[in-house]
Amino acid sequence: MSNYSIGLSGLNSNSAAIDTISNNIANASTVGYKAGEYIFQDQFYKAINPLDPARAGQGTAKQNIRRLMNMGTVQDSQNTLDMAITGSMGMFRLEDGNDPDTVYYTRNGQFAVSKEVDPNFPKRSYIVNQNGMFLTGYHSQDGTTLDDQWTSRISMPPTELEPQTTTRSTVAVNLDARTNTFLPTGNVPFNPEVASSYNNKVSQTVYSADDNGGAHTMTLYYRRVDDQDMTVTYDGATFYYPASDIAQNILSADEANVVLTNDTSDGMVMVSGPIRTTDTTSSLSTSAGTITVENTANIEQHARVMLNGLDTGRFVSVAPGTSTIGVTAGTAIDNTDTLEFFNPATTAAASVALTAGALTADLTAANADIAVGQYVYKVDSSGNYSQVLGPSSVAITVGGISSDTLTFSASLTTTVATTDTLIFYDPVSYRLTFQDGTKVSMAGDLFDGSVGQQFKAVTTKYEVYASLDDQFYNYTDPQFSGSLGVGDFSSTPVGYEGTSDYYPVAMMQFWGGKNIDSVVTNEVTGQATFESSVTLTGKVTTPGNTAESTDPDLIFTLDLTGTRNYATPFGVDQSTQDGRAVALLNSVSIDDEGKVVGTYGDGRTFLAGQVVLVNFAATDGLVPSGNNVFAASYLSGDEVHPNVTVGKPGAKGLGGIRAGAVEGSNVDLSNELVKLLIQQRMYSANSQSIRAFDDTLTTTIRMAGG
Repeated sequence: MSNYSIGLSGLNSNSAAIDTISNNIANASTVGYKAGEYIFQDQFYKAINPLDPARAGQGTAKQNIRRLMNMGTVQDSQNTLDMAITGSMGMFRLEDGNDPDTVYYTRNGQFAVSKEVDPNFPKRSYIVNQNGMFLTGYHSQDGTTLDDQWTSRISMPPTELEPQTTTRSTVAVNLDARTNTFLPTGNVPFNPEVASSYNNKVSQTVYSADDNGGAHTMTLYYRRVDDQDMTVTYDGATFYYPASDIAQNILSADEANVVLTNDTSDGMVMVSGPIRTTDTTSSLSTSAGTITVENTANIEQHARVMLNGLDTGRFVSVAPGTSTIGVTAGTAIDNTDTLEFFNPATTAAASVALTAGALTADLTAANADIAVGQYVYKVDSSGNYSQVLGPSSVAITVGGISSDTLTFSASLTTTVATTDTLIFYDPVSYRLTFQDGTKVSMAGDLFDGSVGQQFKAVTTKYEVYASLDDQFYNYTDPQFSGSLGVGDFSSTPVGYEGTSDYYPVAMMQFWGGKNIDSVVTNEVTGQATFESSVTLTGKVTTPGNTAESTDPDLIFTLDLTGTRNYATPFGVDQSTQDGRAVALLNSVSIDDEGKVVGTYGDGRTFLAGQVVLVNFAATDGLVPSGNNVFAASYLSGDEVHPNVTVGKPGAKGLGGIRAGAVEGSNVDLSNELVKLLIQQRMYSANSQSIRAFDDTLTTTIRMAGG
């Protein structure tokens, strides 16, 4: 027989369903609210005979109130700290303000600044929700790197950033190659108060934290002086030259040469061509003899023989005939080879024998074709040719000419007899191509591939002077000094003794418009192998400080690597330094990865932290805890459970972050109102079943004579 309990269970369940729907309707405007759905469950298991297939059952019961975690509509907010999760996966992680061990989760992204501050950083407040719960994630202490621990409270950026002392300054300018040169003969010393005594100047502001972030002015003065010959050496495989005195090798402190390898240079091309190029029609062994060539026009005795672009070490021993040439012993020549001939500029005989160590030579007669810079060879009475050498097998050149007397570039290690003939060859010009395509020229003896062969390259030279608050770094005041690193330039530079009250902090050379230190760059980073830098040490004067002895030091590295010298107007390419004054917070922003970043008046930024998101696969297991938050349970799993994902926004399938917005509730009002009407009718229907049972019971009693 039916009983009251079946109808009563229906009334109870319908009433609970109405409560659930009413709660959804009431929270339709609650940010981040997730609608509940009442789940009905039959009670067949309570039948008198559970095994009877015809059992009627014992009514209904509540199985669960299911939370629909689908995403609500994202709405704009006027609060910068408000956040919406753009995706259904992920919830904000909150720490209870009264119990740090209690953690809650929510989709409500309404946040504000707390009154509490980080005890380790008093200028940084926490981010909390409207119930005072702390937003957690990855914290940053230095404003750059994030902690690995994602359970930290996220702090706001500090209201101000402390001053930073300048430790590194970079100044890169283009020095106009068309400007005048200050020659020693002009007797124009550098004077910062006389603009005509230097070419250009540039200023930069640097800072000292010891001076409470006070600003100080560094001024650099550039002065073009005499061009300088630079020696480029060929060792048979690479070209190299010494870096400047202020060069610092980034990769190897022991290496002081700029090396041009096949990776950094496109090879060498001879610019000044030979007198005659011709093809051979016969072969010649390594012994002396004659060779037949196609054309002997303009080929003179003592002409040097080049074979396929390389010096053979052979010379034309006798004046050429119609088609034959007599040559000295040396490299074998094949009839398929192409020969090039370089005639001597002139020949002359020494009046007296030259012994080792001699610096001058008397000639039998002056010769107008002899010029400074020509290379000197000799041929003895037996017809043997050899180059006149100095110390370390360096080729001797003509250093000066006075009447019939020549001055050599260095003392001799080769003896010259009066029976020997001196032969003079003009230098040959060559062109090198750097790895960036820049082409430069140099001059030297004929390129023969010998180890240690040297060439001369003309470089443009500049002096760089520096001052700090109009006090010059001058090497005479220990409080204002510079360190050039390579070379002995820590005292008065050579040539500046007693000539000026100002001394340069750097000497720079430019080849083909490029700083000689920056020619070779790393193919991966693009950074120059050598850095042109000098460390400057000076004093800064603190306003109001009357004791000069307490003025703090300001020591920083000045990087001049990017300086150029092209025929374009002077301009500043880069002027940066890492010092800062005190900076006040201008604004706070949150990006789509949940990073909280502060921007300051001087352009600096401070990464305060990054939001962490937590996603539960078993969302039905989360327990609503009021205040629009959920707590984890055994059914949902905790943060270390395999089905629980913890990570940064946008990673591991988690949603991103949209700042200045909130996620509205996912309540569908029209649908809820329809369900409410249905449950109202169901409630009425269940009440009718109770009335029917009551009528049946009354009839039964009457039948029994009650």
